[in-house]
Amino acid sequence: MDPTAHQHVQLNAGADLQGFRQAVRIMTWCDIAPERIGWSTRAEQGLFGNQAPAAYGAAGKPITLPRRTAETIRLVVCHSDPGKYDQLYRLVWRVMRKEYELLTPGDEVIQRLALMEADVKRDLKRMHDLVRFRQVDDAKGDERFVAWFEPEHFIVEAAAQVFVDRLGSMDWTILTPKGSLRWDRKELWAGA
Repeated sequence: MDPTAHQHVQLNAGADLQGFRQAVRIMTWCDIAPERIGWSTRAEQGLFGNQAPAAYGAAGKPITLPRRTAETIRLVVCHSDPGKYDQLYRLVWRVMRKEYELLTPGDEVIQRLALMEADVKRDLKRMHDLVRFRQVDDAKGDERFVAWFEPEHFIVEAAAQVFVDRLGSMDWTILTPKGSLRWDRKELWAGA
């Protein structure tokens, strides 16, 4: 594998944390620099499809990142900005190479990631605070509750645990243009 060749990584639309983690493992193991990678999602499929190198098995070599970096990744992956994966990989690349002089608040990548992280946190808070459920008639006569919310980012799955913790004894569904959640008092489903 030529680390100087341009690579194209295609992830699932929305917040593809699993896909991003796998791509990072492979790209860092192959020593592919951030400027050599083009990132896209399946919704914006390009000419070359997914050309990530299939190195070190299907998942790539596991890597360890500082907790703060992992938390930034977990949140920023939910952002709707199509450039999020490029910025996140630049952060990982710097952390893995211990380029700490570039990881200052004045750095452009760090500033952009901080803004994206703040946007996602704000959207999560809005969802947690503003979702209101309405009781609907169920064919079986059971109590069911449904809510509608319009998030700015792909936060539906990231917000789920708060609703399970708060409303675990209710049968509920949350619908949004960016995904849905369904809780039946035992199991959580996330869907389109």
